[in-house]
Amino acid sequence: MRKGIDTLAGLVVASGHEITVGDVYLFLGKNRKRAKCLWYDGACARLLMNRIDAGRFAPLWREDGKPIELTPSELLLFLDGSKLVGKVALTPPQIDRKAQSRVSPSAFR
Repeated sequence: MRKGIDTLAGLVVASGHEITVGDVYLFLGKNRKRAKCLWYDGACARLLMNRIDAGRFAPLWREDGKPIELTPSELLLFLDGSKLVGKVALTPPQIDRKAQSRVSPSAFR
């Protein structure tokens, strides 16, 4: 991946996004051995390059072409070489208290 900070920033703008919003944009090389993160910290644009020696970075794109959003901890895990398997909500579903408050005596036998 030979693209520099100006070219990557141009790709972000060409895709309809603003680099000055504060989002981090992740770019992968063709062979997925290198990853570059581009972000704007309020004063200047920053570019972080990470190269993996053993293996490759996991593919981070969908078949429908929609972008994938990562949390900061997911981004760090990805840059360490972890694979994103899926996302699971950590918040339990809401419980209907009225339906759950009626317990029959036969449930205790």
